[in-house]
Amino acid sequence: MKKFKRNLYENLVSGALTKEEFAQYKQEYTAKAEDIRAAIQSWNDKLTEALENRGDRNRWVNHFLQFSEMEDIDRGMVARLIQSIVINADKSIDIRFNYQDEYQRAVMFIERASEERRAV
Repeated sequence: MKKFKRNLYENLVSGALTKEEFAQYKQEYTAKAEDIRAAIQSWNDKLTEALENRGDRNRWVNHFLQFSEMEDIDRGMVARLIQSIVINADKSIDIRFNYQDEYQRAVMFIERASEERRAV
């Protein structure tokens, strides 16, 4: 942003821009920079919310966290965490967890936010 403003000022001083054009471009650059700052802050807030599990949509994480210290699986845990277990003909097992879609969306959101943070 400083580079744009410096170039803008240099163009004013050199006579390439009028004062009116300078004021207009400066206002546009400032507005765009503020929009970018707001977008970055919004993404950072969403990322923090997701990581800290503050959002209502992410309350499901608490459902899993209550079992994080358990070393043995009991019937109650299976009933609360697992939606279905399928044993295939080749004897492989597919386990579908409750909230599996929410978990995958959270992982994708965090990955996307991390990539955007690195790009800035």
